[in-house]
Amino acid sequence: MRSERCCAKNAQQALDRRVKSSEGSLKELLAGGSPGEQELTQTKEKLQQLVAKFREVAQTLRDTETHRLPPADAGGSRAGFEGVRGYTIRRCTS
Repeated sequence: MRSERCCAKNAQQALDRRVKSSEGSLKELLAGGSPGEQELTQTKEKLQQLVAKFREVAQTLRDTETHRLPPADAGGSRAGFEGVRGYTIRRCTS
């Protein structure tokens, strides 16, 4: 009888420790959000910055290309003009 009571008491103490540990973890998660959520938020912010930088670079390239291209002839296209350092630049017309 005594050994059964000891086993039950030990089991109860082990359960109490697990409950306290779980409560602490739950409070921590509720207070600060999970580490995965924080990492996700940081990754989203970095991705938004990267997309903004990409758009800026794309616009700069468009502007540069617009300024480099000679004006179109009356009936011609800009394909095949002499570019920087004498290289012939061919533009895709499709």
